[in-house]
Amino acid sequence: MVPKSAGGKAADALGWGVTGEAKLGSYDAVSFAGEFEPSTAGACEISQGNIALFSGTQLFVIIYASKSSKLAIGRIIAAKDSLRIVDGDLVQTPIGDVRLVDGRAIEVEPLAKEQSVCGGQAVVPNVYGKPVAEARAAIIAEGWEPFRSPAPAYQDFVGDNIRKSGIIEATDCSGTDLASCSYYYHKGEMELSLTSFGDGKPTVSDFQATCERSKWHKAN
Repeated sequence: MVPKSAGGKAADALGWGVTGEAKLGSYDAVSFAGEFEPSTAGACEISQGNIALFSGTQLFVIIYASKSSKLAIGRIIAAKDSLRIVDGDLVQTPIGDVRLVDGRAIEVEPLAKEQSVCGGQAVVPNVYGKPVAEARAAIIAEGWEPFRSPAPAYQDFVGDNIRKSGIIEATDCSGTDLASCSYYYHKGEMELSLTSFGDGKPTVSDFQATCERSKWHKAN
């Protein structure tokens, strides 16, 4: 990406690849990395990732993963009152949050066990990186009901295998690249969508809540 903040431009000038920019209080937060490995799926694996907090061009804090960590920092995205850290794997998933406490102290925390959605009307467990079978059980336990999508008009070997395992809501599956699939759940006027990757044992990479029925996905 082309950096816009003074801190991002400073990191770029030093030869780092800037992967994200966001505000955290009065600071400009910049994620940057030293190595990018493209894949045939069009995704990119990121390593040597860091997060820096700047005031203008003045550097205040650098956040990085330890050498023994199995997780790598890929990029940051803005979240409510915080920064969300996304890993550097080919399929990028959130792994933690950065918060500003009392306007000064910096805290790096793992993701919360659950997330409130739609103004507190419902709860979604932290299902990032979990097998879909495990994730759906936790979601159903919170009152979400699976939506059975119509059978696709195309050959869907990936989706067929998942549905045969009892996960009836699997839909919109890709038979190539990362074998991604979508899953939809309803609760009152709310809809929850999951995205997974991987054939055989699909793993959750993302979820989104929609709070109005008029904005639910359109089933084929």
